Amino acid sequence: MRSKTTSYIGYALFTLVAFFILRLAIPIADHQFGMAHALGLALFLAIFLFAFLIVLCRSFFRIYKKEGKFSWYPVAVFMITATLSILAFRSEHRKFWTSVYIEGSTDYEQFNNDGTLVLFNNGTFQASEIHVDFGSVFEGNYILKNNILTLNRADLTERSDSTFCVNYRLDTISKRLIPLQRGFPEVIIEKHVKN
Repeated sequence: MRSKTTSYIGYALFTLVAFFILRLAIPIADHQFGMAHALGLALFLAIFLFAFLIVLCRSFFRIYKKEGKFSWYPVAVFMITATLSILAFRSEHRKFWTSVYIEGSTDYEQFNNDGTLVLFNNGTFQASEIHVDFGSVFEGNYILKNNILTLNRADLTERSDSTFCVNYRLDTISKRLIPLQRGFPEVIIEKHVKN
């Protein structure tokens, strides 16, 4: 009985580590990135791989001693975690479920803050405020109608330290998103995939 309880606790901890890896690998909602993020991901990956190898060895040892069956649960969790992580790291901006529609960056030489703005085909956006050693990412939905872009995030200006406003005019000739409020940098379009 104690062995089963220990196994369930071990599986729960293994699943929790897998969840943390997926949370760091797949950016959903607001998040930060930088050296600490990369080190945290590397630490969780090392723990996850080490735990998986231990569980795998224990399963084979139990089969060899004819004291139990092979446990498929850790293998399934490992495969799901590995597959989703690989998909995330091989896709643009780690969002394998959508693709980039417009991607651009602010002119940081003229303004204090540097940032990137990405509009995805599924109607979501990702605004990144970039500092020297870390960055912050703010996500939300957008509407682009008659070349007027509205970022549906009321607190974006405040959260991004005035790097982004919420209303822009898309100028396809000069390849820029021009802010409709004063005091904000233009977003220079580096990629525009036309539908």
